[in-house]
Amino acid sequence: MDTERILIILLSSVLIVLLALFIVLTIYVIKVVKRIHSVADAAEEAANNIAEASEIVRKAATPTAIANVVGKLVKTFSGTSKKKGKK
Repeated sequence: MDTERILIILLSSVLIVLLALFIVLTIYVIKVVKRIHSVADAAEEAANNIAEASEIVRKAATPTAIANVVGKLVKTFSGTSKKKGKK
């Protein structure tokens, strides 16, 4: 019976150590998951900001491009009429 008690005590000790290790490991995993979640939130916010900025640039670029084309047309036609008047 003495060997049975020693075996029970040994197995209980190993079980307690493993249980403590799993608890510590679970705590670290939870911390890592929270950090990953915060990084993912920051990346999502950055992606949203980039999308908003590109939308603003797209909206601003269209009128600017139209204004450039109209300006070039005005310069072209005004230059042509001045040349005809000078002859």
